[in-house]
Amino acid sequence: MKMYDVPGVLRVETTTINPREFRILRVVDTPQGRQQRWRPMGKGVANFWRFAQVGQQSNLRYLNLLATAQPKGKAIAELDRLCRPALKEGKRFARLSHHRPRL
Repeated sequence: MKMYDVPGVLRVETTTINPREFRILRVVDTPQGRQQRWRPMGKGVANFWRFAQVGQQSNLRYLNLLATAQPKGKAIAELDRLCRPALKEGKRFARLSHHRPRL
């Protein structure tokens, strides 16, 4: 899982290295006839819809957890500093901007 800032947009991504840890609903032949069963997920193209489901659920859980996090101590001061504009050579710049000069 990774999170990065594309200019102006916070982006969260989940990369699935071992998809067999997840399950996918498949039709299988059994002695009782064809039935749906949860099977280990493979890396095939046919599973893209399931990769999207698993990744989206993972991203949402991560963002919900971050939304409830309570920063403490030095983190609060650092976040406050990063959110305030900076001055360099008499010009004002947003600190969290991709156009900002290196300070």
